[in-house]
Amino acid sequence: MFRPRPSRRPSRWAPVEGTGISNATHTLEIDPRRGGCVASLRVEGRELLQDGRVGNELLVYDEYPAHPCYHDGPWHLVPSGAVTGSAAMPATSVRAERCALGERITVTGTVGPVTYTQTLTLWHGVDRLDGVTHVDAFDGADQLLRLRWPVRVPGALPVSEVADAVIGRGFGLIDVDSAQHPWTLDNPANNWFALSSTARVRLPEGMRAIGIAEIVTADGEGARDLAVALVKSGVTSTCSAAPGARYGDLAVDSNLPDVRIALGGPDENPFTAEVLTGTYADEFAAQLAASGRARVWIPAEDPLEKVWVPGADLRPARALPVLVVAGQGAVEELVEDLDDATIEVSGGGPLTELPLDDYTVALVNQGVPGFAVDSGGALHMSLMRSCTGWPSGIWIDPPHRTHPDGSTFQQQHWTHSFDHTLVASPGDWRARSLVPVAHDINHPLRAVAHGERAGEPQARSFLAVEPAGQVVVSALKPTGNPLADGERPSAIGGLTLRLHESEGRPAQARIVTDPPVAAAHRADLLEHPQAPLDGLTLDLGGMDIATVTAGLREPCGGVEPGMEPYQPVFTRYWLHNTGPAPTGNVPVAVHLHPPMLQGGGEVTVTVASSLATHTATGEVQLDLPHGWLADADTVVYDLQPGGHTARPVRITPPDSAHPGTYWLRARTTYDGQTFEDVTRVLIGDAPAVEPTAILETPAVRLAAGQSGTVEVRLASAARTPVQVQAQLISPWQTFDLFPRWNTGTEVPAHGDACLRFPVSIPAGTRPGRWWAVVKLAAAGWLHYTEAVEIEVIP
Repeated sequence: MFRPRPSRRPSRWAPVEGTGISNATHTLEIDPRRGGCVASLRVEGRELLQDGRVGNELLVYDEYPAHPCYHDGPWHLVPSGAVTGSAAMPATSVRAERCALGERITVTGTVGPVTYTQTLTLWHGVDRLDGVTHVDAFDGADQLLRLRWPVRVPGALPVSEVADAVIGRGFGLIDVDSAQHPWTLDNPANNWFALSSTARVRLPEGMRAIGIAEIVTADGEGARDLAVALVKSGVTSTCSAAPGARYGDLAVDSNLPDVRIALGGPDENPFTAEVLTGTYADEFAAQLAASGRARVWIPAEDPLEKVWVPGADLRPARALPVLVVAGQGAVEELVEDLDDATIEVSGGGPLTELPLDDYTVALVNQGVPGFAVDSGGALHMSLMRSCTGWPSGIWIDPPHRTHPDGSTFQQQHWTHSFDHTLVASPGDWRARSLVPVAHDINHPLRAVAHGERAGEPQARSFLAVEPAGQVVVSALKPTGNPLADGERPSAIGGLTLRLHESEGRPAQARIVTDPPVAAAHRADLLEHPQAPLDGLTLDLGGMDIATVTAGLREPCGGVEPGMEPYQPVFTRYWLHNTGPAPTGNVPVAVHLHPPMLQGGGEVTVTVASSLATHTATGEVQLDLPHGWLADADTVVYDLQPGGHTARPVRITPPDSAHPGTYWLRARTTYDGQTFEDVTRVLIGDAPAVEPTAILETPAVRLAAGQSGTVEVRLASAARTPVQVQAQLISPWQTFDLFPRWNTGTEVPAHGDACLRFPVSIPAGTRPGRWWAVVKLAAAGWLHYTEAVEIEVIP
């Protein structure tokens, strides 16, 4: 529990002189002449940046519209080789500030088509550097924007978190022309990436990091236990047979290894015989004679940085270092040795690279497209891309819509903000607890006021898992999937957790819950109980993933059925590219066939149940235009689980019906929702008419604290009322500006209606320029309005 108390320091940011900021652990200096980039960053006295280079630099890469070799769309990075950096020109402005909580420095500038504002903040008592890059304006096309931190950690390799693990990565190939070198080797950026080490080999001269391995055996078999042990330490591996081709040719392989492990001596493994020569053969023979086992390190001919180049081919036997392991029980011994992610090797040749500096520098990100670390050690974080090649810019439903300035939405011509955090410390990523650190940054605490009145219980956590940080909770939910199983949600009778071990080391996980629980089990991915647990304790292996179910001693609360925000729910929701699957599902669906009818005639009313264990009873109401007749205006149903029924109904319009379009609507209700389908009935020869929309608000310009509306006027020439659902679509950073984004209205026959979306700019919102489009859907008709320019002004 936190208790606020007065501070003698200024409570607001106040300007200070200079171009540097600091706290107890970090000292930072920027260079206004070089784009306001970071010229020096010292952490506990250690300079992190490479000599002569600057950090927090923005880079604009020109790209081809499509891949110059394969001519496919922009799902690959397709740089053309031209790069412009923000350090090439002076910053527009520099402002240093201080408050009671910390210090920050803000720079503005321009690089190519990007006008930017960057803020770096050091908080008192927090050993990290927080940064944000605002792209205030961008008017380019076919360009990639990256952020670069060229840090100095000799011998380290790229490491990153993936969904439920941490693995080593290969170096990226950054400044290339993809017409000559098609693959850049970027990787997804999930929470964080770093220069560090997942596993390492300890040699007499120092340590060598390993991240991606090739295991070479005589026949490609027998390496499973070693591959599993490696991946628990974060090292992915590929197994190959000695007589076959090696892994490591970028022309055919999706990445490159940085080490090879050869299993078996020269008499068993032809690859071992190829690399084990000279003094290495003598060392191997001596170890084998002394203990019956051998472990020999054979260095590469050249440093990894020299061979890891665009178009690299690392298949030659000595292109990478080789660890030869042979003898009775030698592989089993190596597997055991990997328990601490360090392989001890006493014999072999010297390192051809600098020894590993046991240090970690990481960038925590919040959902950016990808990352790459070049072989020189510079961390690159992709921020945004602007694309024009197919399928970018393709608009399926006419009329074609664009951003307010006429550009396609994929060109990204609006304001963007990208947060990141730089974390650095001695040791590998485990020593810094990077997984929980990054999760805490990306999921910050939310403060809740809590009184301390007499007799009031202390606030406590609903759930706790130990050892904290090493075991991560990735999901917590009521047990079961009633909607997916076609059942009604009911009171919560149990909890399901998904856990994973985050450090590659065995752990005994202990779960503590606030509500008392009964029997607990380790379960499969579908939550089917497998093995009973002793209380809420279970053993996890390295990078292990576990699902745990536990019954509550007393069922509590309940889960409301999934409710769509706008009613009625159109049951052919896929025609609207939105709707109840999978949000609320459709427990009971009603359909009319055919969807369009000329004059009177027969329609078929079909009712289908998606329920797996319950019967579905109810009735379908046919909503007929005034004066129309049907041989049944109600269809009663009583469906067994998964059942359906169909009923033909003859529709007869009156002779006096005017030519035009009429809506015949079929509706049923279930669990508080209304489900509807529509058949359009045409009287006369005129084609069907659909609603029309006029955007009444082409632009909204408001300051922080102000409010406004986006208005759309709907008109309908149909002879019956029509129901229109409306959704306001905008970039995610504007979601807080629109309190209600999903609404709708009924447009009267031969009438009109006005839809209003409130706009409310929270206090403190930065100035910026975005867009919004209103999506309209009515019984299979789909329409997007022109884009509204949304601007927050100073």
